[in-house]
Amino acid sequence: MKLKTMLQRVGAVSLLATPLVAGCAHHMQNTSSDGVARKSPPLCFQYRGEARPSTGVLNTSNIWLMANNTCNYPIDCMIWNDVTEQESRIVLAPFHTNSYLLAGNQPVNRVSFKAECAALR
Repeated sequence: MKLKTMLQRVGAVSLLATPLVAGCAHHMQNTSSDGVARKSPPLCFQYRGEARPSTGVLNTSNIWLMANNTCNYPIDCMIWNDVTEQESRIVLAPFHTNSYLLAGNQPVNRVSFKAECAALR
């Protein structure tokens, strides 16, 4: 009898806890005009930028973005760089790494990026 009462209590608690846990889930907000929900990149997507010296033109650099997607789904990102002040779209397949040349022969030696990404599922 005690076992049955205990199981009923555990069942009631789990039924009450399920909506609470589901209600705390993070939902992506639509931040773009194309209808795709974008947010900061997930932890399984890493990116970094470099300003590498360019060849042929003195005191200029090529702006590179290196991206690594260890997610099990493709990632679609809009990357903004502070050198050209332009956005570039990249789509990276699951478990892939790639480098992107975003600008050439720029008179800078540093670059910073901002990314807004969406999971393509």
